[in-house]
Amino acid sequence: MGTSDLAKEALRIAGTAGLSKDVIDLLKEKINLLDEKVDDLTSENSSLKSENYDLRKQLESLLESQSDGTSKPEGFDDTTDAILKLFFDVHDSIPAELIARELNIQTSIVRYHFDLLSEHDMIRRMQGGTRGFVSGVASPAKYGLCKAGREYVVKNLI
Repeated sequence: MGTSDLAKEALRIAGTAGLSKDVIDLLKEKINLLDEKVDDLTSENSSLKSENYDLRKQLESLLESQSDGTSKPEGFDDTTDAILKLFFDVHDSIPAELIARELNIQTSIVRYHFDLLSEHDMIRRMQGGTRGFVSGVASPAKYGLCKAGREYVVKNLI
């Protein structure tokens, strides 16, 4: 027996118990208001359940796209992908200048992408970036591919 049914039964009993018509009318009005409120809350609950279901599906979809490696990290573009692929294909550490020549872009752009890739632990500085003690000639810093970088290339670029 629901709340509304209990209230109606209480009204029936009140009527047989000799309560005044004003009290019974007031109770009936209260019951009608409560019935309307229950209907509103039931409708709102149904709407919230539907919205919750939709949001769960969206979250599952987002989590799935992240876990399968198909989404690019923020800031990655075709140049970033080309640099990673080059690291992957060379199997060795590479200086920024060589990549710039190979991709026909400015060295500063390559360094920008190196910073981005380093932040995502996809490459790391392997050696160099100092001047030789005797010759005074600069040896360029070399970078190499890390595990996360290899994984990204395999999942997204091959």
